[in-house]
Amino acid sequence: LNLDGKFYMDREPATECNTADPYYATVRTLSWAGLFMYAALFISLIVAMVRGGARRFHFLADKMHPKFFWWELVLLVRKVIIMVSALLWSETPEQGWFFCSFVLVIAISLHSYARPFKDDWLNLCEYCSLFSTLLLFMAGMVFKVQSMNMEIEDSAELADTMRQDGQTG
Repeated sequence: LNLDGKFYMDREPATECNTADPYYATVRTLSWAGLFMYAALFISLIVAMVRGGARRFHFLADKMHPKFFWWELVLLVRKVIIMVSALLWSETPEQGWFFCSFVLVIAISLHSYARPFKDDWLNLCEYCSLFSTLLLFMAGMVFKVQSMNMEIEDSAELADTMRQDGQTG
């Protein structure tokens, strides 16, 4: 958050992000280094899989058809996208839910089309896992809407009680 020219943490607005503090500067530097290393290693993995092919990465794809030795990258990208979207849209979970649901629907469609695993039961397990995750996201939104409705009803009851107390008092 940027208030009055100062930066504050999103999760803890009382905590100022003081760039002059040496500890904060160290944490910030290490976090950027970690993000850079993760991106570099991911790109290196993609390049190595393209150059090395299935023979070098058989340990990642021993349960998959040989032409889908790279499918582990699809799984990794899906997980990263879901985690990043959960972090980006944590203030507005409805948008995060919509985007994550969209990612899962695309993943279910891709998996149904490709069927990358050699064993049919593994394809079925992955499909069930994706579908149950989608249902879990939907259930989370149902419970969020229910809790919001309960809060609205509770505040309406409180307002009625305060009005009645004001009339009797």
